[in-house]
Amino acid sequence: MSDSLKQQYPPFATDPETPWPTTDGKRAMPRLAASGGGAARPWVDPTTLLLQPGETSSIALRLQLAEAGPRTRDAALAKMGSAVLRAVPGYVLSPHLPGTLFVQPPAGASVSTARADPPSGADTATLDATLRAPLPSGFVPVRLTAAGYGEARLRVAFSDGSEALAHYYVLPPFERQVAALGAHLAKLGWLPREYPDPFG
Repeated sequence: MSDSLKQQYPPFATDPETPWPTTDGKRAMPRLAASGGGAARPWVDPTTLLLQPGETSSIALRLQLAEAGPRTRDAALAKMGSAVLRAVPGYVLSPHLPGTLFVQPPAGASVSTARADPPSGADTATLDATLRAPLPSGFVPVRLTAAGYGEARLRVAFSDGSEALAHYYVLPPFERQVAALGAHLAKLGWLPREYPDPFG
C-alpha cells in the first residue's frame, strides 16, 4: 500500500495479514484460520514424524488419472480399490435440509459403521447418521440429519479395515440465515460514505 493511501485508510488497513475492511469499515477481516473463523481446524487430522539425525523416511503420494475426465472419477476410485462417496443434495446441510451420503464400499468390503466426529473448537455442528439397506447398485445410503453450525466430519468404516471421510459444512436454521442476511443488507452491506474507495 502506498504512503498516501496509508494516511487515508484506518490503521488496520496497514496490517500486512488482513488489509481488507469488514463491511462496516471499522475493522479488518479476520484471518481465515483465526479462532472462530471457521477454518482453525484442518479438515483431515495432520500427522507428524520426528526424524533423528541420520534417519530417513520415504513418503509416497499416489496420483490416479481419471482417463476420460472428471465424470469418470468414481470409476477411477473404484478401480484403485477406494470407496466412492456421493452426497445428496451436497456437502452443505442445515437442520431443515437432511441429506444422504451414498457409499460404494471398496471391492469385497461392506460398510461397518458411519459415525460423525464430535464437534471441536468453535464448531458446534453435529451429524446424526443412520445406515440404510444396500441398494441394488451396490451403494449404501447413509441418512444424515444436521444440527448446530460449522464443520462436521463423517467417518465411514469398512469391513476390510479401511475408512472414508466425508466433510460437511452445517449452516444455521433457515430462519436465522434469512434474518442474518436481512440485517447485513439493512445495516452493514455498504462501506461508510467517508471510507476511501480504492477503486475510485
